[in-house]
Amino acid sequence: MLHRMPQRLPPQALALLKRQHLVLVRWQAAGVTISSRTIKRAVTTEQWQQITDRTYLTHPGEPTRQQRDVAGCLEMGPAAVLGGLTALVAACWRGDDDGSCHVVVPHGTNVAQRRPPPWLRVHAVPVHATDDGPVPRTTVAG
Repeated sequence: MLHRMPQRLPPQALALLKRQHLVLVRWQAAGVTISSRTIKRAVTTEQWQQITDRTYLTHPGEPTRQQRDVAGCLEMGPAAVLGGLTALVAACWRGDDDGSCHVVVPHGTNVAQRRPPPWLRVHAVPVHATDDGPVPRTTVAG
């Protein structure tokens, strides 16, 4: 299902949402002039939905795999990247997939404090990432 961009948001917010497949994280909102009141109202009126503790899907439909993956990375912070099977799927791999979102964070990140949802598998390791797609991911060994 194709979802439209939210209306009545500043241009910088619309640009961010377009890059992130209509997913917003709380720590980015103020930087694109979206208030916590705007977020709360959109969720309360069911125009948006909360995907994780910190992320929101800015339309009322079910999140796609790509939107869930974006939410997983954003939930774990700006240094998080897709890893493992999720990075392979994002790179167009067509093998078996466990359905989880695998995210790699720098060693020392306090994962327990962030309370990831059950579908989000967090791996704390030294990170060497690439940013050649819509969601950063670990590099595919070649």
